[in-house]
Amino acid sequence: MGLFGIEFLSRGAQKAYLCENNHLAIKMIYQNLEKTKLTSKAVIIGKDYKKALQIAKQENLQFDFIYIDPPYLKNLAVDSVKKILSLNLLKEKGNLIIETDDEKRELLGLKEIETNIEVYDIRKYGRVSLIFLAEKSKT
Repeated sequence: MGLFGIEFLSRGAQKAYLCENNHLAIKMIYQNLEKTKLTSKAVIIGKDYKKALQIAKQENLQFDFIYIDPPYLKNLAVDSVKKILSLNLLKEKGNLIIETDDEKRELLGLKEIETNIEVYDIRKYGRVSLIFLAEKSKT
């Protein structure tokens, strides 16, 4: 739990904000942060993603990377992207990464929204795909 946030921190990120709504998962994230000695660099927001994004906006946060890993069957990734962009939470030249078990569903959903971002890479790992998004080129 919180593995990608911890991975970003272990590779030099100054701070990671982790959104988790499940109390048992939050406990596991704290344990993993303690084991890796990265507790001071992480902020865990124990809310659903909509509330967590509003908190980030209220605190005027912007991110270089946002990793979206919603429950697969909930179909929340595209909605997350829309909210992140509408709240201006991504820094210029920032990246979004969507983890999904249904690449086609997410790509179709992304095509249906008007955004200034585009897919620049897709990686498949077993049944999971990672979809990488960034600002469209201005050329």
